[in-house]
Amino acid sequence: FTSPAELLSLLQARFRQEIPSNLRGDQLTQFKDKTLRNIRLRVFNFCKTWVSKHFYDFSTDPELKANFLVWLNSE
Repeated sequence: FTSPAELLSLLQARFRQEIPSNLRGDQLTQFKDKTLRNIRLRVFNFCKTWVSKHFYDFSTDPELKANFLVWLNSE
């Protein structure tokens, strides 16, 4: 198990997945179009479910809510 704050941190790290430095041309385009897009979509969908079904994590922890909103507004 993990805390909501740690979960948010892990989601942020996953969303900011770095592009491997050895990719060029078509491999780079494919990574961005398929892999990176899918990662971000899955993180977004998880966050959407988390907020809608487990909203109490955010209502009981103002710091978590603030960090989540800062992250949403910065990406």
